[in-house]
Amino acid sequence: MLACGGSEKKVESTEQTTALEQNIAFVAAEDKASLAKYYSLEHIKEWYPERVLPPVFDFNVDLSDKTIVELALLRNEIFARNGYLFEDAMLRGYFNQFKWYQPIFDVPEFKVELNKQEQEFVSKVLAMENQLAGQRYMKQGEFEVINMDHVHNLQQFKGIDEELKRTLAKINFSIVPASHAQLFHVYDHNHYQYVPNFITTDLYLQVLHKHLSSILRTTEEEKLIPLVTELVGGLVTQVIAFRNKATDPKLQSAAQWSASYLSIAYDLIAGATPDASFSAESKEEVEKILHATGVGSAFLDFRYLQYSQFTPRGNYTKSRELEKYFRCIKWLNSAPIMIDTDERFLSALVIAAFIRNTPAVRSSFNRFNEAIRFIAGEEDNASIAGLVNLLTPEQAANPAILNNPATLAELRKKLQAVSHNKIKPKAADAKTTESLDRPSVFFTAGRYTFDAEILSRLVHVLSPNPKRPFPKGLDVFAALGSSHAKKILLEELKEQRSWPQYPDSLQTITREFSDFDDWNQTIYNKTFDAVNALNVRGEREPRFMKTDAWRKKSLSTSLAAWAELKHDMLLYAEQPWAAQAGQGGGPPPPIHLSYVEPNVAFWEKCLELLALQEETLTRMELMTDKIKQNSEKLRGLASMLLKISQKELANELISEEEFHELSYIGGRVEYLTFDILDSDHLPEQEKEVAVVADVYNNNGVFLEEAVGMVDEIYVVAEINGKPFLTKGAVFSYFEFTSDQPLTDEAWRTRLSDGQQPERPAWMKEIVTKASSLESKPSYSF
Repeated sequence: MLACGGSEKKVESTEQTTALEQNIAFVAAEDKASLAKYYSLEHIKEWYPERVLPPVFDFNVDLSDKTIVELALLRNEIFARNGYLFEDAMLRGYFNQFKWYQPIFDVPEFKVELNKQEQEFVSKVLAMENQLAGQRYMKQGEFEVINMDHVHNLQQFKGIDEELKRTLAKINFSIVPASHAQLFHVYDHNHYQYVPNFITTDLYLQVLHKHLSSILRTTEEEKLIPLVTELVGGLVTQVIAFRNKATDPKLQSAAQWSASYLSIAYDLIAGATPDASFSAESKEEVEKILHATGVGSAFLDFRYLQYSQFTPRGNYTKSRELEKYFRCIKWLNSAPIMIDTDERFLSALVIAAFIRNTPAVRSSFNRFNEAIRFIAGEEDNASIAGLVNLLTPEQAANPAILNNPATLAELRKKLQAVSHNKIKPKAADAKTTESLDRPSVFFTAGRYTFDAEILSRLVHVLSPNPKRPFPKGLDVFAALGSSHAKKILLEELKEQRSWPQYPDSLQTITREFSDFDDWNQTIYNKTFDAVNALNVRGEREPRFMKTDAWRKKSLSTSLAAWAELKHDMLLYAEQPWAAQAGQGGGPPPPIHLSYVEPNVAFWEKCLELLALQEETLTRMELMTDKIKQNSEKLRGLASMLLKISQKELANELISEEEFHELSYIGGRVEYLTFDILDSDHLPEQEKEVAVVADVYNNNGVFLEEAVGMVDEIYVVAEINGKPFLTKGAVFSYFEFTSDQPLTDEAWRTRLSDGQQPERPAWMKEIVTKASSLESKPSYSF
């Protein structure tokens, strides 16, 4: 609505009127002398010591070939010449190029006064803008995108690479490889340069990942490390005492082996052993674990134990205590006790008996298992916990009575009936299959996760020609319902070429998981539930989110967040595997615009995840004040981003106060990260977001899922009805194989040395190899 010469004239337009058009009354006046009085005000004179007059304006300029953005600049130049202070950062920055732009500020009574010629020119230009407004949207294949000629703030950037221009014109967004260490760094830069933010789900997922890492580390350092140390040490002492009292040689031998097995664990976590008779074989086992090299354990009689898996990685390189804890737990949940002989089965039962018969030990054992169950899930293999539940009080009180072939046979049969093993290692031949099928138990078995089962079932490793020796991260999302992940696997990557049975195998497992609904059972599941929500299609998505290309962006973010989740849960979740035999003062700043990635389902799932974390941690007495405070901050942030997303999808105006809140998103996430890390800066190990996790192991070759350095994303988004080029931060995602499990430090060294692998081929469409766009240096405020 414009007020011209005191009368109102309705302006027909397909776009919403700007703040300028809504709030300013333009009074026609030939006399410009009234403007001079404002420049004589004391605080204005202090800011503009000399009044610089603009050059003569050409009211007869040819408008026929102007774009809608060029017309808008011409129209707004009239107001700029008359001292108007733009709240629009692009317009403010554009006119700041000219010395004559000296806007009046901090004068509430000031109004722009247009003479007749100016007013007629403004009306003429606005009419032409309204005519062109109908061309804002254009078809690109089956999708509709915003015409780049209508993007309001392209002037805000230096020269845009031609490839990037083409990609933006085609799909309205593009990822540009960059080398930022943190996602919030991009938003800090946006804040100072007044570049409109595109606030990604990636940004929130990163701080959510740090929160989960903090929960795990706090729980492990304060609760689990002392608990496991005391638990294992106490068991060693009791088993040794039993061995010393036993008179039957078979019982003595079984107890000696049990003591050695537990002493290895105690030595790994405590750096000592309580058993004076610690065998040379056991000492050798500890040395092989510490060196993390070699395959096959004589002590365990298990030829497939890979010692490289004992390399501390993930979060467990951040302290000496966590490294020791990692090796100990990795031993307890991956070193099998082979129970196909009575003597070794008796060894396992002796351990179970002392857990069952000692209230304090059983309480510690149960608390540990319950904590890990809450974090990662149920045990997937036969374990000592299963044996504990099978023993009678009499058997637990006197393990000697277990030394009976009939009793052992009965218990072995019962154990087999209650054991689960959904994630089975794949064998390349019949001989290996026979070896892997030997019955065994673990002290604490690896935890079942649905994604590990999916990965384990979508491989073909049979000799002599394995057709799909490694799965892909896309398998997980395809099996859980992502039609676009399936489309990429079958139509772009053509997985069926190497393994013709792949489509049928994928269809079978997709059908089996179609009614999977255990999302609230564990933190692992609920975190994945939030990540997977990125692939849910909304009813009122903006145009760029309707494209197939954006589905790839969502999958890339999902896979990177999944890599972070696997990184956090590296120690507990069972890994599938395969084997073979072998400013200050002056004008107030303009409004800094932002656009939130409006994935409502994702923001809602994040709030559900935080609620589940808090409820369970409180119930298990693992909640701390620090975790609670950080959770409340994360909830506040997610609630705000959810609210803005809902307003964007409903085409409701975002308020100036909301824009102000969003403008500080980089700093808010930065300080929240500091709070989570309990530091006033980023520690050396936290300076980069790059992390890596091995998720599958085929005969000593590991499938790695990794997050690299932070990329930039440029998105054409409509903010309060007007198209802007926005900028945000996204994860870079990589999938590759390695002959050893990589630590974060080794992965970051590869990145810094320029040895990063190729990005997945299916991402080529959405990644533009262009330089990062820089805002023009003249855009200062």
